Amino acid sequence: MSLKRILVADDDTSYKNSLIRALSYNYEIDSAVNAKEAMIKITQNIYSIIITDNQMGDNYIDNGIYLIEEIRKLGLRIPIFFISADITNEIKDIVQKIGANEILKKPVDIKELKEKLKEYIK
Repeated sequence: MSLKRILVADDDTSYKNSLIRALSYNYEIDSAVNAKEAMIKITQNIYSIIITDNQMGDNYIDNGIYLIEEIRKLGLRIPIFFISADITNEIKDIVQKIGANEILKKPVDIKELKEKLKEYIK
């Protein structure tokens, strides 16, 4: 049986690597450092889940909100987990409206993340 594939988009290399290590036993993991790189990978691969940080650079097209908008513009219904250290009510409202499936505060509890992934990946 092949492993389900997850894309992790985050510019924080050490945090991204900790997520990859925690999830790589059960899933095939790809990574991206920003929204642009993530979109390239999304158009070239099939993913079961996208996990994206919000802040991945100094401009709007490098953030998770932009990435979610672009994924949804393509009509893709891939579940998206939005993670951020700074989740305000305003950001939460925006992210829910544009199509994030889960919103998690950084640092993410790995046990909670694994449970949520099981809900979406059958």
